[in-house]
Amino acid sequence: MRDFFDFAVRYQPLATPTVRLHWRVEGKVAIWQFREIYRDMMSDEVRTFLVRQQMKMTFTHIRDAAGICKPLG
Repeated sequence: MRDFFDFAVRYQPLATPTVRLHWRVEGKVAIWQFREIYRDMMSDEVRTFLVRQQMKMTFTHIRDAAGICKPLG
């Protein structure tokens, strides 16, 4: 999973992102951080949407990489 996380962060700029991804390990937990790039250029609603969208995409990719197929509702 570490290789997958590093790959995601390394190549994420190719997707024309609106947030920057970072991750770190604390004990047995991986912590993802989503840093806004264009914070001052967007409304609160657009920023909230974009951060949530990135979080969901990251969650989906991690779930798929880990082999967990059950979708969360």
